[in-house]
Amino acid sequence: LCYDADELVPYRVGDPARDEAGGAGTGYLEGRRLSQALASSIHTAALDTEGTVWTMGCASDGRMAVDKFLTGLSGAGKTTARGFLEDLGYFMVDNLPPRLWLPLLQEAAARGLARVGVVVDARALAFFQDLEEVLEALRPTVVYLEARPEVLLRRYNLTRRVHPLGAGNLMREIAEERRALAGLRGRAHLVVDTSELSPRGLKEALARFLGEEGGFLLRLVSFGFKWGPPQEADLVLDVRPLPNPHYDPALRPRTGLDPEVRRYVFSEAAEPYYRALLAVAGLAAEGARAEGRAFYTVAVGCTGGRHRSVAVAERLAEELSGRFAVEVVHRDVEREG
Repeated sequence: LCYDADELVPYRVGDPARDEAGGAGTGYLEGRRLSQALASSIHTAALDTEGTVWTMGCASDGRMAVDKFLTGLSGAGKTTARGFLEDLGYFMVDNLPPRLWLPLLQEAAARGLARVGVVVDARALAFFQDLEEVLEALRPTVVYLEARPEVLLRRYNLTRRVHPLGAGNLMREIAEERRALAGLRGRAHLVVDTSELSPRGLKEALARFLGEEGGFLLRLVSFGFKWGPPQEADLVLDVRPLPNPHYDPALRPRTGLDPEVRRYVFSEAAEPYYRALLAVAGLAAEGARAEGRAFYTVAVGCTGGRHRSVAVAERLAEELSGRFAVEVVHRDVEREG
């Protein structure tokens, strides 16, 4: 089975010219031999109707592949699982017809995307014959989500969504979907019953299976109220009660990154106020992480966004970095006026 680890190009199986040029080896078109070649030589591959093998990267560096195939019953948590995989760096696509997976991989490879996943549900029933063939060739990791019928019924009643097989009888549609997806369930490497799982529990189950941790990021954004608070903020801390270096002519041109400015801001009298801010930010971030959030944004604001907010955001980052991965952004530090 010949391939070039640096290029996404097709080579025919058993091409003598490529073999003599130092190709990766040869194989046969029969499914058993091809499966062995897939497992030992490259990360994934697929055959077209002319017997051409399309390679999607090599196993040594995890180059391009449909790595994850996510499916299952509607209402069982595919949206949550998809979001978690996207947080891990997967480029996820919903219900793409299987014949378009190879063009997708070509485009992804050309743009340097290292992980690709596909989500399929009952809306793709018309393509299931093609799906079996493509899954046999690509052999991705298949994750199947399900839940008890009464749980799915309750979730649909809460969301008021229409079932993909919508015909007016929700319980019948749930049963029909379960029968239609039975073949995919049989292919699954992981079957998760989400009936009793919270979104966080589902993410933890996927993380354990995949051997990956989604992680949690605390973002600290300093800003000036005169320019408006960041729209993405989950929590806004007002540090305007702290001493203002703007009124010291020697400190005014500097920013909160300057040690002298920091000493001015964190006077002994200001320490209790800062400690309260630290406690609030830490508790809020802990709560967000416990809820399964991938990140949480704390905005720290003073009047102009150059002195106090910058100094506080930097100190919060230092003191919270032992508990969270922290990212600091000083939005308005370069603004004047």
